[in-house]
Amino acid sequence: MRFSESDFVVMLKEETSCYKKSLHHMLDGMATLIPKLLSEAEPGDDVEIHICKGVTLIAKCDEPRTMRNPQTNEPVEVGHRCLFSCRFSEKFKEDTRALFDEKM
Repeated sequence: MRFSESDFVVMLKEETSCYKKSLHHMLDGMATLIPKLLSEAEPGDDVEIHICKGVTLIAKCDEPRTMRNPQTNEPVEVGHRCLFSCRFSEKFKEDTRALFDEKM
C-alpha cells in the first residue's frame, strides 16, 4: 500500500482540521528545510532532527581516514562519507504494532 503526498495531506486534514493548502506548504517547507539541516553535519559529527513524536532523522558523517589495501598492503586515502537513517522510538513501534494487531 502506498500513499501519495496528496493522500497524506487529505488524511492530515481529517486529523487536524487544517486547510489542505496550509498542510501542502508545511510539507514543502519540511522537504526544503530537512536536507539543509542534515547537510550541516561536519565530518565526525552527527545531526539529529526529531520531526515528530517518536521519529528522528539522522545524518552521521565519518571523517576522512587512511585505510589499507588488503592485496598490496598499501595505504589508501578514503574521503568522508555521510550516512542517513531514520529511527523510530520503542513507544512509536509499540503503538503502531498495537494498531496493526487491532486490525487483525
